[in-house]
Amino acid sequence: MSRIALIADIHGNVPALEAADADIRRRNVDEVYCLGDMCGRGPNGSAAVDYCRRNCEVVLAGNWDCHVISGARQDYLAEIGEERRAYLASLPLSHKLWVSGRRMHMLHGRPLKREIV
Repeated sequence: MSRIALIADIHGNVPALEAADADIRRRNVDEVYCLGDMCGRGPNGSAAVDYCRRNCEVVLAGNWDCHVISGARQDYLAEIGEERRAYLASLPLSHKLWVSGRRMHMLHGRPLKREIV
């Protein structure tokens, strides 16, 4: 049986992400899934996006990720850069998988639509 960790609402908080990563490694987790909100609100969204790209089996777009890539927050958009913006824009809003014989539908809150300027 695989051990799965879910992470979400990182918001560029790298010290918290590093603590979560240490705990994930200590628990010998097989797969990590990010349910979104890597950037926005915190100081280092680019590092959070990069971590999730490297370490997560599945990465979903959260409402703040969609908000930032829409151009509504130029300050956070400038911090993550164009290449990460394109990556975030390519992310799905949900993912389904089987866990212990049950269908699981993962998503971040209720992002109703994605508007990219």
